[in-house]
Amino acid sequence: MTSKTEENADNGLLTYSGLQKAFVGVVESYGKAPVACYSKKKTISVLVKLKKISKKEAYDLYEYTYLQSDFGEGTPVFLDDENEYNV
Repeated sequence: MTSKTEENADNGLLTYSGLQKAFVGVVESYGKAPVACYSKKKTISVLVKLKKISKKEAYDLYEYTYLQSDFGEGTPVFLDDENEYNV
């Protein structure tokens, strides 16, 4: 299964089709084009509901289909909001 992206005509962002509820915002970095950012936690939840699969299967799908996708500099990113990090 491959992930489907769409370019948003309003802002030029590449976005994943079907993951609208997991979208959290836009990531900016100096000298680079802004990219869409998705919540990992919400993405897993959306995949479980949308695909009617287990949480384990959703993690596998997330890692294989979305996390490993490369659409160049515009590739959407994921915020790991499931883990706590001591910074």
